[in-house]
Amino acid sequence: VQSQIFELGRIRRHGAWSPEDKRRLKQMYGQRSDEDLALIYSRSVEAVRELAEELHLAKDKAFLKRNRPKQTTRMPRWTSADLEQLCARYPTESNHALAAALGRSVKSVVSKAHHLGLKKEVERLRQMGRENVRLRFGR
Repeated sequence: VQSQIFELGRIRRHGAWSPEDKRRLKQMYGQRSDEDLALIYSRSVEAVRELAEELHLAKDKAFLKRNRPKQTTRMPRWTSADLEQLCARYPTESNHALAAALGRSVKSVVSKAHHLGLKKEVERLRQMGRENVRLRFGR
């Protein structure tokens, strides 16, 4: 098994990530090490980290605590200006765009919005549904 893992680690893919690989990375990123993800996707650790940064992904606190028990995870505090911006823009904008604008992870934006009881507008939800169908099925 160890030799197979070693051989798999030597295979490297380059170029654009497929939409399916991006979707799976979003699901797994929070609970797996970058090194494990690099093996899974046959990419370099740097490529995994670059895509994670581009997608505004972050590791789960529980994962970090298990794997780095002596380090504390510093989460940036939400300023009143950040909260105002979140409240004003959350109903109509994508979580990804908000995360980029606020310099946070998508998970952080969604979590804070949920905590504040914010909801997406009905038209934004419809638009998101159409975007998801287009991404998944190319329509």
